[in-house]
Amino acid sequence: MVEQTVELLVSGRVQGVGFRYFTLQTAHTYCVHGYVQNLVNGSVKIIAQGNPANLQAFISVIQAGPSRGFVNSVQPSPITAATRYQDFHVRY
Repeated sequence: MVEQTVELLVSGRVQGVGFRYFTLQTAHTYCVHGYVQNLVNGSVKIIAQGNPANLQAFISVIQAGPSRGFVNSVQPSPITAATRYQDFHVRY
């Protein structure tokens, strides 16, 4: 199956609530590779790569967010000619 890569910009109460580690665990659950990173504007950027079904499931869980956080929106943008990621990690 062909892998896809998507950039997700997540806004809401997503910093200081364990959102990056929630994302890391969710990525491992759905075999998604890439990274998650806090942005200076208070949102979170996620680069997610995987098969389409796993990506869709991953995005659905991200939209729900962790219990301590609140997701206002998730803005997905497809990425072409993306780097091939071997794992999922938190960027600082």
